[in-house]
Amino acid sequence: MAGERSKKGKGSRKVSGPSEFVQASGSIPLDPGDLLAKLESKIKVIHGASDDIFKGLVGQKVSTVRAALVDAFNIPVDAIALVNGEQVNDNYTLNKNDVLEFIKEIK
Repeated sequence: MAGERSKKGKGSRKVSGPSEFVQASGSIPLDPGDLLAKLESKIKVIHGASDDIFKGLVGQKVSTVRAALVDAFNIPVDAIALVNGEQVNDNYTLNKNDVLEFIKEIK
């Protein structure tokens, strides 16, 4: 019809799926089994009397978890992060079945 714009044209583009994005970015594609295992893995997070077990934190940095739980767990800015009892910095990447604890250093 006259006056009707084509849906295909200069402004249209193909939306790529996740596998196309991974291939285009040059990264190694994730194995769906590995991804599922990461999502199902549990991380226990503790601060004082607050503790809970969370799924889907494997591969996340301590800083990300701290920021997400700062209000819910009342985590002080200067709290020290421990993973499995060992002090770590905020760039530490969480692994399967880690226990992340935030403690306030007594001065």
